[in-house]
Amino acid sequence: MEVRMKNVVVLVFCDDHCRVRVVPFGEAPNEIGLRYAVGEWVRDGVTYKVGTNRPLTPEDRRGVIGVYDRSRTEHMDAMMRVMYEATNTPCACRRDNG
Repeated sequence: MEVRMKNVVVLVFCDDHCRVRVVPFGEAPNEIGLRYAVGEWVRDGVTYKVGTNRPLTPEDRRGVIGVYDRSRTEHMDAMMRVMYEATNTPCACRRDNG
């Protein structure tokens, strides 16, 4: 699946590690690579399909979460689900961690 570079957005953790934000690929941290001709992105030597996220763990709440094509509804739906998951897990900045 080829993606157009202008449609690529990246979901990243904010500096506080509790919130997330969406940025254009050009503003994403340098920790990822994009193979747009085949619709893949790479982080830490692991390849993922555009439209998917990396596994989320409580220990790794930093950097890029996923890469998506904003022109594809199914990608936006997947991004919304992972945004909810990423922001509804305990983190150090929240008082309600138990």
